[in-house]
Amino acid sequence: MRSLTMEGQRPDEFRGYIRVQVEPSIKIHPGVYVRVNDHYEIETLQPGTGSDAMLDIFQRAWGASLTRSNHIIATLLEKNNDCTGMATNQLFRVPRTAAEWG
Repeated sequence: MRSLTMEGQRPDEFRGYIRVQVEPSIKIHPGVYVRVNDHYEIETLQPGTGSDAMLDIFQRAWGASLTRSNHIIATLLEKNNDCTGMATNQLFRVPRTAAEWG
């Protein structure tokens, strides 16, 4: 596998999409790199007001977004575990807070 990207609809009231990318890790062997883009879009606003709208979405949705991303990653890694017999925690550690993302 070189890279696999999937895109789906958001399960909430926000505009946007969820895009998941899976590919071999270049840092961990054997391992996988998983990227979840929980993408939010805002209505066209007056110039200078977009940052307030995005901050509002960020504050309202951060917890659900992080939980959803972790669930997506865990599900993919569990499926990998089913195929390889390698424990998920041997492949990947998911940051739990914004501070851990660096």
